[in-house]
Amino acid sequence: STATVRVVLILVQPEGRTGSSVFVDDVTAIRQSAPPDLLEDRGRFETSDGGAMGWTAFNNAFIDSRLKRGGLGGLKTWGPFTEPYSGSGVQRRVELPRVVPGEQITAEVFAMTPPGDSVEQGGNFAVLKIECLDRDARVIAHKESRPLDPSRDPIEPGRWYRSSVSMELPEKTASARVILVFVQPLSEGGAIVFDDATLVRS
Repeated sequence: STATVRVVLILVQPEGRTGSSVFVDDVTAIRQSAPPDLLEDRGRFETSDGGAMGWTAFNNAFIDSRLKRGGLGGLKTWGPFTEPYSGSGVQRRVELPRVVPGEQITAEVFAMTPPGDSVEQGGNFAVLKIECLDRDARVIAHKESRPLDPSRDPIEPGRWYRSSVSMELPEKTASARVILVFVQPLSEGGAIVFDDATLVRS
């Protein structure tokens, strides 16, 4: 609700000292907007046909209108039951033109395991991952977090957990890939739902 901003310049004199002065010139105030979401709101999974528009899905992942944090749906994932440490999820690649030294990229997502189909007692877990790719689409750096992992922290079915991961962009980065995945180390059941994923560059 801010309507105006006041810029104040103050000279503080040390105790017992008088006659101090300072000259001030060329004062500027810059307003910066929040960095845009590079996923273009596709991480909110606002589709009603089960498909994750703008994402590449693998194994068991679809939009469920009953399981959501807000909007039309959330991305429900569960194990493929094929081999140890297999997974299900989605990935999306975003072009990053003109990367400069020191730039950061941050991915964020909310994750929940539904009551009646939870992973709270097993070994299944969720992963949020960023990959930096060069012009030839080779991975040159990556970083990940675990939004839900019952082996590390207790989880409560039905509660949304927020997770983020940040990293500095390597100079040769041409694009970034965001990956949301349900990892199934063995063959245990349960599901994990993702929603409100974002990717920002700053």
